[in-house]
Amino acid sequence: MMTLSPEQFNTFAGNIFLFHGSIDADGEIVSSEGSALERLGINPKSMTGENFMDLSVWNNLTANKTRLKTGYDRAREGKMSTTRLTIIGRPTETIHIELILFPDLSDTDKHIFFGARDITTIQTEIDQLKDRCDQLLFAAEASETGLWYQSFGKDEIYSSPACNALFDFPTDETLTFKKLLGRLHPKDRAKFKKNFGGADWSEPEFSIKFRIVRKDGNTIWVAAKGKTFFDPGKRAKGILGSVHNINDEKAVSEQLESIYAREKDARDSAEFANKTKDFFLAVVSHELRSPLNSILGWTNILLTDDVDEEVRRTALESIKRGAETQAKLIDDLLDSARVTSGNLTLEISPVNVSTLLDEIIDSHHPLIEEKEIELEYNNQIGTLETYADPNRLRQVFANLLGNAIKFTSKGGKISVSLNNEAGDVIVAIRDDGQGIAEEDMPLIFQRFIQGDMESKGVNKGLGLGLPLAKILIEKHGGEIKVHSDGPDRGAEFTVVFPIQSKQVDEERLYKDEVSDLQETFDNTLEGVKILVLEDDDDSRHVLGIFLDQMGADTNSVESVAEAVAYLDDTNHSTPDLIISDIAMPGEDGYSFVTRLRESNRFSKVPAIALSAFTAEKNKSKALKLGFNCYLTKPFDPDLLKETIIELIKPD
Repeated sequence: MMTLSPEQFNTFAGNIFLFHGSIDADGEIVSSEGSALERLGINPKSMTGENFMDLSVWNNLTANKTRLKTGYDRAREGKMSTTRLTIIGRPTETIHIELILFPDLSDTDKHIFFGARDITTIQTEIDQLKDRCDQLLFAAEASETGLWYQSFGKDEIYSSPACNALFDFPTDETLTFKKLLGRLHPKDRAKFKKNFGGADWSEPEFSIKFRIVRKDGNTIWVAAKGKTFFDPGKRAKGILGSVHNINDEKAVSEQLESIYAREKDARDSAEFANKTKDFFLAVVSHELRSPLNSILGWTNILLTDDVDEEVRRTALESIKRGAETQAKLIDDLLDSARVTSGNLTLEISPVNVSTLLDEIIDSHHPLIEEKEIELEYNNQIGTLETYADPNRLRQVFANLLGNAIKFTSKGGKISVSLNNEAGDVIVAIRDDGQGIAEEDMPLIFQRFIQGDMESKGVNKGLGLGLPLAKILIEKHGGEIKVHSDGPDRGAEFTVVFPIQSKQVDEERLYKDEVSDLQETFDNTLEGVKILVLEDDDDSRHVLGIFLDQMGADTNSVESVAEAVAYLDDTNHSTPDLIISDIAMPGEDGYSFVTRLRESNRFSKVPAIALSAFTAEKNKSKALKLGFNCYLTKPFDPDLLKETIIELIKPD
């Protein structure tokens, strides 16, 4: 350490310190100089001989003398000390000093030099900065914004209480990058490492959003912003930033995104519905007109005189096929409407699944032979009976087998298998035909869709079969599974539904008891007197011819008034059965059956409602008012005959 004489020290110190001097080994002031003492009302010369620690100037300290004594003791130990103090001068004057005590190590008398440097301006600026920081911190805390700072190369992070609270740490705990990382959601840690904790100090600013998993398991969203500060040499010094809870904003944002997504889905659905509607109308028009073309064409031929028996039979068979095709299309449309309105019901009865499949395969043999398809039927269980809706099961299996035939090329192969497993019926229909593209799989069970819409020109139909089949099997408590390896690699549809059973089948026992009696009718209506009420001329004429061919004694009328007049005429015998339409001009079939049941003479005459109305509510109303049975148009000849026989047989 360099040694200075008292004179040299006074000259040097006078240019630096407000006041300065020296202290002997006993702590008494040897010398003192400085105009600042006069500002405090003290004569520098009067301090000579006084004990340094007992100077009156120290009595004006705003804090206790602990720091002063610590610095003085350090100097006595031969070490330089620096202590910041605040002293009060005149009432309006506060002086901030930096008191430096340094021993003269070359002096055997252990003198200590002291000097007080004026740092009032510096301290005032520091105090102002502290006040500003306190104000900013208060504002940040009030807005629940956490503040943090990390020095370059340091792991410790200086943080505000709000920052600690946000990361679920005690407000007085010192944070580190590792601690913060441990609070983050695993999926957000990579981007947190990149921006936070000095991982990328070259970026001047960053803004990220991430999730914090609190100790109670709750997850909150946080937004963080940061800025890197550089020294004049463009070297990073540290990062200052803020964190803010955006959980509510994120929830609102996600809700809006959900609303936008639902709106987009609704818009897409509406656009798809419009496209489907237009496509559906075009297809329905085509599918209904196609059979009409042959029906009307052959009808015109039959109306000519030059028709031999072979042509006549060919024409009638074609007309029959066309009418059956139209009837199926209409039935599918009505079933679709029932599904939409929730009115599709099942009529459960005993059914032999094995026999049902045999019948369906037999009915499709002409098509199979026409396309030279190899059909393999594997019945692994023989006879299998269950309780189900036989007509609906027939509809499902006929659709699946029909599709397999339709989509299989000439000379292809189809396999049908019947099995049961864990109380379920399992029917699988596999073909090696057209197959299904992966992107079409989600559309398979949508109404009016047959894979790619562009294929409609090749594959006829409304696209209702599979959707209805799926719904019908689901109503039986089962499901339809579909698998395909892709285009031109075939497809497999597997139907699975539970086997249902009852202890006693009363309906079956009853049918067994009367089976012999039914056989006596020999499936004819010979001598049965039937009154037909139908306003449509063609329908009335066709129905009359059919009943006459069955041997019935038929009388037909076209209105309720004519029917009442016929019944009131005593020259006419009471009919054994009445068949009536529902919708007719003037008085309808509902009114007619009501009058019938209220009369003494005809209240017991069986009556069949034969209507184009297919809704369940129409059937319920008809049965409630007095009809014994409700059949829909176009009528099924076999079903109508069986119904008549059932109604007129002796009790």
